[in-house]
Amino acid sequence: MAIIKSLFGKIGEQDVYSYKIEAADNAFVEILNFGCRVRQIVVPDRYGVLANTVLGCDTPQEYFLSDSEYFGAVVGRYANRIRNGKYTDRTGTHQLVQNEGRNHIHGGIEGFHNMIWDCTKTTDDTLTFEAMQPDGTAGFPGNLSMVLTYKFYKCNDKFVLEMVLNGKSDKDTLFNPTNHSYFNLNTVQADVADHNLTIFADKYTPIDDEIMPTGEILPVDGYMDFRKGKSIIGTIKSAYAGEFTEITSKNGIDHNFIIKNEAENMTKIAILESSESGRKMEVYSNAPGVQLYTGNHLTPKHKGICLEPQYFPDSVNATDNPLLAPYPFLKAGDTATFKVTYDFTII
Repeated sequence: MAIIKSLFGKIGEQDVYSYKIEAADNAFVEILNFGCRVRQIVVPDRYGVLANTVLGCDTPQEYFLSDSEYFGAVVGRYANRIRNGKYTDRTGTHQLVQNEGRNHIHGGIEGFHNMIWDCTKTTDDTLTFEAMQPDGTAGFPGNLSMVLTYKFYKCNDKFVLEMVLNGKSDKDTLFNPTNHSYFNLNTVQADVADHNLTIFADKYTPIDDEIMPTGEILPVDGYMDFRKGKSIIGTIKSAYAGEFTEITSKNGIDHNFIIKNEAENMTKIAILESSESGRKMEVYSNAPGVQLYTGNHLTPKHKGICLEPQYFPDSVNATDNPLLAPYPFLKAGDTATFKVTYDFTII
């Protein structure tokens, strides 16, 4: 099946295009060149009814609203947070923009999510985008060249969306991207109350009042233990009943889970399931951690959840702690690769 390209809208004088990758059984994925956003992942439920499983907007302008600015986007250079927007590497100390209070998050307003990417190649099931982020963007050193590929296809009983992003810089820099899709597997987009979540992590990094890691590494006992699968909303409600302030003070979960201490091999990191629709999503990535964000600030709350594979937040300022390795430093001339795959099946 061919790629379907159409004009989605404009941002100033720049055209925003939509690219649709069709697979078998009328399933499809829609990608925008604005932030390389995943606007739709349309797959069947247990009755064969097709519906979108990610949150998206109807116009480019809506993606600038605080509620929806990261919907479906590729974010970076550094996904998640850096304390005081500052880090030190072998070349010196670098001050980044401080766009969440005194801290840095998600690459700042000039991050990947607000860039218009060039679609440079298409096949029947693949889109390739390229972009270059100039030296000094948001305070990051180096001209960073990026090549991003999306592939969507059906394999046996699975619909598979693959994302591969390669980055190369002419100066030492940071490279810690992720996909920031908000998932809702229900046929009727409401909330994720009936969703069950499994995360294959034994440890997590607790947070302070600024949602910054405290520096501790704790076992996922109690509320943070998703190893055997459990209700997302049930976990949040039980945290309120048990006065677990790490969740209640944030109106939900916004935490990093440690999957592994290397960033090479693909690993299954999470499973998300909806008893209403029967849809099941398995997430694989080569990233060492995953940020679980339960849509705490959406309107209404919890209408979608994020599973963001990435390096551990603020790990660039914790290089004295080998338990928080690896660290997302990209040396000049080297190439770093981020991969994530979403497999959709029926329970």
